[in-house]
Amino acid sequence: MYNYHTHTKRCNHAKGEDEEYVLEAILAKYEGLGFSDHIMLPNISGSYVRGDYQEKDDYLKSIANLKEKYKEQIEIYVGFECEWDNHYQKYYKSLLDNHEVDYLIFGNHSNYFKKNKEYGLKIKSAKSYLKRYLVNTEKALKSGLFKIMAHPDIFMSSVRWNEDSKKAAIKICKLAKKYNVVLELNCGCIINEGKKQLFDEYRYRYPYDKFWKIAKKVGNDIIVGIDAHFPQALNCDKINIMNEFISTLNLKVLSKIESIKTEGEK
Repeated sequence: MYNYHTHTKRCNHAKGEDEEYVLEAILAKYEGLGFSDHIMLPNISGSYVRGDYQEKDDYLKSIANLKEKYKEQIEIYVGFECEWDNHYQKYYKSLLDNHEVDYLIFGNHSNYFKKNKEYGLKIKSAKSYLKRYLVNTEKALKSGLFKIMAHPDIFMSSVRWNEDSKKAAIKICKLAKKYNVVLELNCGCIINEGKKQLFDEYRYRYPYDKFWKIAKKVGNDIIVGIDAHFPQALNCDKINIMNEFISTLNLKVLSKIESIKTEGEK
């Protein structure tokens, strides 16, 4: 009953006020709610996937106020969802070292940053895409900065299941196991999209069952992430689809990540 993956309207593609998410979580009897909006980056502005850097302080202050206001009803945490880029490694580390955030999530959206601009990766071939995805994944997980890897099977949005993608899945799961990073079963596509035709399969972009069978075999720690982009996502019937997915694969999932604590708990 903990969700560590919650966005705010500052990212320009989510809706609702910060307090509305908290009230919805309380209504649904969550014990903990973690805000992890797309990270605001120095010198990156005008993005449709993240707020401007100037909004960072407002975000942190807002969540701190909600922590205090609702401390008798729910545990509230603050973090960010981050892509990997060598240039921002020191910035990410400073957020943790200065106790500005409780945790960071690695979200490998395969974005890249150049000359203060953000770009989405154009997929020239499945092999080149998987190679970049794996390089970024290894660097991020090895860094020790991230407690969770969000939607680690997001790469299956862009490739078909074959030996290359299977090898990628095995490597991701082994890296997460080695560096003690929890893998997130992400509800985003279940809540927001539904199934669609992808290559020769009719399925969700993620979660992808063959990936999670490998995670089960490797013995990864797994948490469910709502990836809420509107308050009602925290308490919608479609979450039952994820529960069925977990039951069908007989996955063991964590209800809480014990190493994520608020400043008052440390």
